[in-house]
Amino acid sequence: MTQFIIQGTSLAEPKYQMQVDLASMTSMRAAIEYVEDTSSGPSVDTLILRDNSIPETYSHPLDVLHFFDEYDDAFLDTGHYALLLVLMAAANCGSFAQAFIMDTRNFQALPIARYGLHGSTTETCQRAFNRFQHLDLVLQLSESGEKDQSNETKHAERFFAAIPLEKVRSLKIVPFAGEGCTLEATDALLLSDFPSLERLEISQAAFDGFIMVRFLQSAEALQSLHLTQCDVEEVPAAFLDSQKWCEGISSGLGIADVAAEDSIFSGGECQDERARGGFFELI
Repeated sequence: MTQFIIQGTSLAEPKYQMQVDLASMTSMRAAIEYVEDTSSGPSVDTLILRDNSIPETYSHPLDVLHFFDEYDDAFLDTGHYALLLVLMAAANCGSFAQAFIMDTRNFQALPIARYGLHGSTTETCQRAFNRFQHLDLVLQLSESGEKDQSNETKHAERFFAAIPLEKVRSLKIVPFAGEGCTLEATDALLLSDFPSLERLEISQAAFDGFIMVRFLQSAEALQSLHLTQCDVEEVPAAFLDSQKWCEGISSGLGIADVAAEDSIFSGGECQDERARGGFFELI
């Protein structure tokens, strides 16, 4: 689910929230007529765009194409295709809004490796996100359709280089169709700079603990970090216990809310933090 908040409005006191089901042609037609009407249109301050094809995509994650037929409530393209439709609309609308919010309760996410593969799609994301003051994103860090993992990393890096990272306020990282995010793809995220990031959630990912700590040091606005079913590698021996790692990160880096659920912390050749630059010495 994607939420547009019109610039200058408040979530606490909305005038009118309108939900549009992207896989229903009748819902889209009704929304267009309502917004274009001179009497009702100005009352809409929050537009919630819902991909109601998500249950079908959940059941068949690799079968993401469902074409509509002559029926009014036929299914349109599902999965990230519906999301791309939203981004194209935002990029071409000519208006600016306060926030672009993706509902973190749903599996739907931006497949950044796939989007980074195609220059036109990356450009659409760039133009769309520049229309908003704040971005709360759900990202998928794997599966671009290529077998070469190094290429997927390049595609992810291209995506991060294109979008306005300074506007990102919240990030949730999810895997592709139940598969874990690879070490290389996650590193592409952690090597990027998010100066305004306040909340970070990562699920089913593998990453280098040294690179993670360096990323957290640069994310000075971060107040919440949640890891779920993650594999954190190259961790100093004193912090292999998940509770100690969370407490150390919280106290040492000033992050108020740090949690790691069902995550594994493992050491490597550089278990002594001084061998990796002494980042854990501040904890």
